[in-house]
Amino acid sequence: MPYLALIFAYWKKNYGRILLSVFVMSVCFGVITVINLLHANIENRLLQELHRTHLIVGAKGSPLQLLLSCVFHLDDPTGNILLKDVKSILHHPMIERAIPISIGDSYKNHRIVGTSPQLIEHYRASLSVGRIWKKPMEIVAGAYAARRLNLSLGNTFHSTHGINSKTEHTHENLSYSVVGILSPCGLTIDNLLLTDTSSIWLTHLEHETPENQHTIEALLTSIPEDEKQITALLLTFKTPAALIQFPKWINQKNNLITANPAYEIGRLNALIDKGLEIVSFLIGISFVTSCITVIVTLFSLLQERKTDLALLRLLGASHKQIVKFLCIESVLIVFTSCVLGMTIGFVFLFSFWETFNWKFWPTIALLPAVSIVVGIGIALPIVVRTYQRTIIQILNQS
Repeated sequence: MPYLALIFAYWKKNYGRILLSVFVMSVCFGVITVINLLHANIENRLLQELHRTHLIVGAKGSPLQLLLSCVFHLDDPTGNILLKDVKSILHHPMIERAIPISIGDSYKNHRIVGTSPQLIEHYRASLSVGRIWKKPMEIVAGAYAARRLNLSLGNTFHSTHGINSKTEHTHENLSYSVVGILSPCGLTIDNLLLTDTSSIWLTHLEHETPENQHTIEALLTSIPEDEKQITALLLTFKTPAALIQFPKWINQKNNLITANPAYEIGRLNALIDKGLEIVSFLIGISFVTSCITVIVTLFSLLQERKTDLALLRLLGASHKQIVKFLCIESVLIVFTSCVLGMTIGFVFLFSFWETFNWKFWPTIALLPAVSIVVGIGIALPIVVRTYQRTIIQILNQS
């Protein structure tokens, strides 16, 4: 029996109901794809971002806010701290690496981060073109930021006060110059504009600053210690024991607080998991509803085809062939919905998260196999209904 030819001939006559069933189920498969990929990759991304960050030191406030603002750059900073207050930390023998982070300015919604070249090494990023900054007011752009802003070597621009472009205050006294562009690495650094910490201090001077390097260096030496501020320090320890001793020592200072990335990410994952439980429950209800929609569609199509199926039996088709026909049709509907839904899910994610270092997990690869099993399950009540009726009963009702 030419099963596929027969199925497509029936679908051509009832394409409206078939398309509705495929659409409803493909939406469910699309959402399942998006949720699974996001959950698996977000957890992987968090671990990559914090792989070499053992502790964060910043101004008093929420530790989670400090983490989100200075590592993931998703929140406003808790405030600034004086550089002189953390100099003892910078030169502590138990510290392997202490990277200053200064945020507060941006350019077209991309944050300008005052830091040291160690941050690039910290994220294991590399230069695509150009060089690392050697003096203030030089910028190394992340791969995604450079592409979105259409930046190339030698371009200049003025920074905007604040971390979004809604503010009207632009620092016109000095301009930044792009001297390097990083290769994409799938981390937050891809979206940042990196410069020397002193660049942030210079742009916030109240008087006009000439574009002269000798004058800039003179101004840097004239900035009082009370005006040299940073937002946070990212610390990497030489020994795990320091992670126990350091927070207690730093938290005793009135104006400083520490954030343990591992602990804060645990809290964040707990919040995400609770949200995913609710979303998974709603997806489950939607999936069951879509399965019922397919069953109802197939039942209505069976009623319309009962005479045709009876004639097929009279022409020599066995019960086994009829059952096979119904199962193939059901599986084809669900499998098509699965492929379409997964395609929509992938296109959606890659359209909105171009710089995400995506990894595909076995659970996603199993979805097509699951769709085949679901298709067979949906066909079972249709098969049972077919077996309950003889050819004579079907013809008498026609």
